[in-house]
Amino acid sequence: MSSAWSLSLEELELANTKPAAQRLGFAIQLKVYGLHRRFFETVREIPVETIEVIAAVLGRPITDALGYEWEGRTGRRPPSRRAPL
Repeated sequence: MSSAWSLSLEELELANTKPAAQRLGFAIQLKVYGLHRRFFETVREIPVETIEVIAAVLGRPITDALGYEWEGRTGRRPPSRRAPL
């Protein structure tokens, strides 16, 4: 697995501000946007290895990716445009 999918300390801290069940999807979208300047629209676009690596780093089950709202407004908004916490 490419180190490109590793989470930086800042990305990890940002993901940990989200509700537990949302962290995995958020972290995946964060990495995809940073690498490709786009968002995934469905969980089927994500390589299983990517989900496994990021889930392990976050300490979350890979099934969290299934419950994330991939097509919703929250899933698509770039991190820099999100409302402050």
